[in-house]
Amino acid sequence: MVPNVFPQLGEAAQAPGAPQLSKPSPGSLILTFYGAYGRELQPGGSVPVAALIRLLGALDIDAPAVRSAVSRLKRRGLLTADRPGSKAAGYRPSPAADQLLADGDRRIYSRPEPDGDWLLAV
Repeated sequence: MVPNVFPQLGEAAQAPGAPQLSKPSPGSLILTFYGAYGRELQPGGSVPVAALIRLLGALDIDAPAVRSAVSRLKRRGLLTADRPGSKAAGYRPSPAADQLLADGDRRIYSRPEPDGDWLLAV
């Protein structure tokens, strides 16, 4: 039995006036995983579907939802299938996904250049 790792979300969503929080989609979580860890894969390395199922299972996402998300990401050209030898298929980010993740990194981690003007709000 996997514990609910989002118990606070349910309580926060029930508080009066609280913003409605939604659970991220399986596809979004898979891309987040690859963005954080997948680019570290060695050439020819991939993540087996079974590992993605276990990983997302800890977040209460069932296996069919993970398989469906992988299929959609593959169809959109964001995942590339690897089948090394007789092993089960694994997936790695495609060049298009690498570009998407790099663009996201720039938006998240880059600082805008100062334009010389300052504004102090009190």
